[in-house]
Amino acid sequence: KVPKILNLVHKIIEEKKILFALTGSSARKLKRGGANLLAGRALIYTMHPLTHLELKEDFNLQRVLSFGSLPFTYALPNEDSIKKYLESKKDRLMNRAQIKRSKQKWHTLLWPRNESMFEKEAIVTSYRPDKTSFGYKDFSFYSGTDTYYVTNPKESYTLKYILGILNSFIADTWFYNRGKIKGEILEMTGDNIEKFPIPKITKENRKLVEQIEKLVDQILLAKKENKDIDTNNLESEIDQLVYKLYDLTPEEIEIIENSTKK
Repeated sequence: KVPKILNLVHKIIEEKKILFALTGSSARKLKRGGANLLAGRALIYTMHPLTHLELKEDFNLQRVLSFGSLPFTYALPNEDSIKKYLESKKDRLMNRAQIKRSKQKWHTLLWPRNESMFEKEAIVTSYRPDKTSFGYKDFSFYSGTDTYYVTNPKESYTLKYILGILNSFIADTWFYNRGKIKGEILEMTGDNIEKFPIPKITKENRKLVEQIEKLVDQILLAKKENKDIDTNNLESEIDQLVYKLYDLTPEEIEIIENSTKK
């Protein structure tokens, strides 16, 4: 909350060799404000919510989706106890910036997820991939908030058509120019994924779309039989079709292929 205090912490560490335990600040906010990050003097420990592997037979999906699985709240005996605890923190919860900016109720997560999203067909990607990589699922797959799901495409779009484009050289270049790069890691955001321009399907490009979908099916089938199989040739075919779909010139294609490390 008070980034400038880190300068004092730094001074005391150096002069008096006193150790500190610091909690609560957003690393993103600190970096943006040019705060002293105590280079070489700070160890970072993160307490994640409990997982189903840790909870074992005590894991309750509905409870996790409703209240999360932080150790303290999950240890409370029942929902009434959880609600009572949340009520005791109501003022602080209501003052969260994300609650003030949204229409969510004060006790909820910012964007609570619907269970059906985990069960249905979807495109899946990580929040911080080492490269742009979108996967496909047609089975139950549950994950935390560091995973994005693309479901229910509008109009005549299909998920496999979208998947082919999102894994293309064009998308790779677009995300690396629009996203945040942290070292070798790309920070993917939901806004960027939503804003990515997917061409509408028309009579003129229908054949290209069907060819992309067919190649995507071939890759998915090959990966299902052998996850380590090399599908670079099929992926390259999709890239060429996507170039045509966006009506790129040879010069534009050269710029894209020279600017990305797919």
